[in-house]
Amino acid sequence: MSATPYLTVNQVAEHLRMTPDGVRKLIKSGKLTALRVSERKTLIPTAALHAYQRKLRGESSTIAIVEDERTLSDLSEDFEHRAGMSALAFLASFKRGKVARTAESLELVSQAASIAAAQAREPVIAGVRR
Repeated sequence: MSATPYLTVNQVAEHLRMTPDGVRKLIKSGKLTALRVSERKTLIPTAALHAYQRKLRGESSTIAIVEDERTLSDLSEDFEHRAGMSALAFLASFKRGKVARTAESLELVSQAASIAAAQAREPVIAGVRR
C-alpha cells in the first residue's frame, strides 16, 4: 500500500479493483471518506481506504486512541504556531482557495478540522468556553 497520506480516485480504484466511477459512488454514499480539493480533484486519506478495506473483510473498525497529556489549548497553540493562524481561520482560508493545495496543507486541514470539532464540543459556561 502507498506510503503517502492521500490517494487519488484512480489510485483507490486500482487498489479496490473497481472503476473510478465506482469509487466516486462509494464517496457519495458516505462509505468512503474523501477530501474534495478542487472541482476536479478529490483525495482519499490512505487511512480511510484501509478502514473501508477492513470493513469489507468484516474486521473491527475500532480506532486506537493514544493518550496524550496535551490539552486542546496546547494543540490549538501548536497549530497556530505551525500554520500562522487559528484552526478556524485556516479552514476558512483553505475553503476560499487562499492556501496552496499541498500535502502539508491537507495535513493541516485534517488537524484544523479535528481542533475545530473538539472546540465545538467543549462545554460553554456563561458564554466562555472552558
